[in-house]
This record gives sequence, structure tokens and C-alpha cells, in this order.
Amino acid sequence: MSCILVVITVQKVSETTSSPAMEKLGFQRCLDRLLQAGVRVDVITTDRSPSIRKFMREQYPGIQHQFDPWHVVKGLKKKLTVAANIKKNTDLQPWLKSITNHLWWCCQTCGGDATELKRRWTSILHHICGIHRWEDDDGVERTCYHQDLTEEQQKRKRWLQEDSAAFKTLSEHILNKNLLKDLNQMTLFQHTGALEVYHSSMLKYTQKRLHFFYSFMKARTLLSVMDHNENVGREQATTSEGNPRFNLVYPKQTKKWVARKIYEPTTQTFRTDLVERVLERRMDPTVNFRTDTTKPRFFYPGSLLQLLGRLPLQTRSLVQPCIDTMAQKPSAYKCVMTPASHAPPPSRSLCLLYSTGTRLAYGGGDPVHLDGVLSSQRHGDTGQGTARRPQHKQRADTQDQASQKYCTV
Repeated sequence: MSCILVVITVQKVSETTSSPAMEKLGFQRCLDRLLQAGVRVDVITTDRSPSIRKFMREQYPGIQHQFDPWHVVKGLKKKLTVAANIKKNTDLQPWLKSITNHLWWCCQTCGGDATELKRRWTSILHHICGIHRWEDDDGVERTCYHQDLTEEQQKRKRWLQEDSAAFKTLSEHILNKNLLKDLNQMTLFQHTGALEVYHSSMLKYTQKRLHFFYSFMKARTLLSVMDHNENVGREQATTSEGNPRFNLVYPKQTKKWVARKIYEPTTQTFRTDLVERVLERRMDPTVNFRTDTTKPRFFYPGSLLQLLGRLPLQTRSLVQPCIDTMAQKPSAYKCVMTPASHAPPPSRSLCLLYSTGTRLAYGGGDPVHLDGVLSSQRHGDTGQGTARRPQHKQRADTQDQASQKYCTV
């Protein structure tokens, strides 16, 4: 079972000059934060980023830095595909899948020994020529790890000739110095597949096509972590007879049918637990919450209609005359949502004040009193004109005075 430990950091684009430099800076900050928190870090698995490789070698030599084999296999397959498309190297095309699978097998079965990993990897140069028993440079006899092939299998295989152009091209890629150097950091067969699964589930909380402010992004990321940690390690689903379930898929890239496991459905019990904990904290009398500190928020008549649509039918019928007036000239009015302790809004505006209750006042016409449920008035309007109240008098209004002007809905 795996889990996700999230370390959230924010860095400005202006702090670095390029994307690789920003990646290194973010990696350094996250790692330093983990170590300062007392988290023991034994192994770190990344892609083959040169900047991060140098940073780990110089700054943290005591931490093992491993490469994800998927990135190495992807780069090797891309190079071999380009080489196999050349006319003189077309004999390589049937072997591409076998070569990449062989690299996966070498990383998985080397037992953490870099020397054994390289020996198994270079043994493919003998196997691909139909040679399954040979002597290495030390005079030790070596054999392939597969079972002995039958005579029919030997004839059916399209073996390469040692003096062919395809074999020479393959040897250059297999014995590439940079690749052999990277194999030293692939001995533990560590990969980032679990992290990619988390990134996939994270998209339903933080869609890339939408913009989120930092506080929202942080909250949504934490929700995705809770979702992942609850559903990680699910068992494979079974049929009524107890047989494991699979799903046949046909990837367009490989063009081969693949059987993939079907896992048990996900659960979302963490949401119920989270709501219960929020309500318990909200009802805790020992916890003090800040009030009347929210900044005014502006709405337009369309948004107000949705807000008032949640009111009881009797109250909504009392508000309807005010809404009809605003609908005639929507550009002349605005809705201000502000704490009741704030000063009254300017004229020709709709104010929704909230404190212990919800207070609503309308500023778009003559004063109308609606049975003590809703009061409609024009600030600074005495019925004779449309002059606004002086700004300093507006600021002098207290919460008690505002309560007398606006009736609670």
C-alpha cells in the first residue's frame, strides 16, 4: 500500500530564468521541507533531469537517487524506432518490443546489483544473434535465462547477423555510455506509476482548464490527497464465482489487445467524516470565529435572482416588486453583500447585509415597507430628491442603527 505525502510550495516565475531551473528550485524546497520536518528519506525516484541529478549528487550524497525505468525505456524506444526506419536497419523492427521488455526485466531481476544489471542488459547482443551460450571477457560461461528453444522456434525467429548494419546500430545503442551510466541508478526498480495514478485522480478536483486562487488550489489538492489515500490499495474485483475480473482494451499505440484488472469501486467516506468534523468544530463554544471582517462582494441582478430563489414563497413574493423594477434597468443597479457593521451602501444599490440574520434593503425606488419582513428604501432619499448622504455620516452608522434601517428576512 502506498500513500501520498503532500508538500505544497509556491514560487514566483521571476525567481528563476527557465522552466528547468524552476523545477530544480521547487524540488529543493520540497526536499528541504521534508527533512526539516523530521521525515526520513532513503530513496528518491525522478526522471533523468541533469539539474536534479547534479543537485542530489552534490547536496545529498547520502540519499539514493533512482531513475524511473519508464522514462529510460521511452527514450530508448524512441531512438531505436528512428534507427529502425532507416532502410539498412529494417531488420530491427520486429525486435523493438522485445528489447524494451528486456530492459524492464533486467531492472526487475538484478537484485540491486548494478554490475549484474549491466551484464544482463548487454546479454541481448548475444541472444538477438541466436547465441544462447557464450563466454564473457573473464572467461566465465554465460547462458540466457529463458528456456531452451526448440528447433522450430530457432527457425521461426528472425535472428540478426553479427556483421549486419542493423546489429552494429543496435550495439551502439545498447553499449551507449550514457545509458550504461544511467543503469547504475535503476537497480532498485523504483518507478513513479503510483504518483501518475494520483495525478490522474487529482484532475477531478483541480481541472487544468480552470483557474483557482491559491487557497482554493490548496484545499482542492488536500481533498484529492484524502480521496487517494482512502482508495489506494484496492483489491481486484471478482465475479460471483470468485474469479478475478479483467477488462480487454485495445490501445491505439501498441495495437494489441491487453487484459487490465478491474478493481473494487472507490469509496468517499472521508467526505462524511470531514463534514462531521467541521460541524463539531463549528458548534464548539470554546472556538472563536472572526465575524464582520468579510470584504464587500458585488453581485448583479441575475445573481440576486438565484439568491432570492431560495427564500420562502411568501417572502419571495414580497421581493418581486423590487426585482421587477431592477429588471427594467439592470445596468443602473448593483448588489452589495457586506457585514451589517459596515456603512450603508450608496443610493441606487441593493444591499444584502448579514450578521446574526440576513438583512435585505432595496435602494432603487420610493420607500416601501413590507410587513416588517423586507424594507425597501433609498439611502439619503427623503422622498423629495435623490441626494446621497455625506460619506462621513455613512461611516458613522453603527450596527444598531443599521439594524433599525434594515429588517431581518
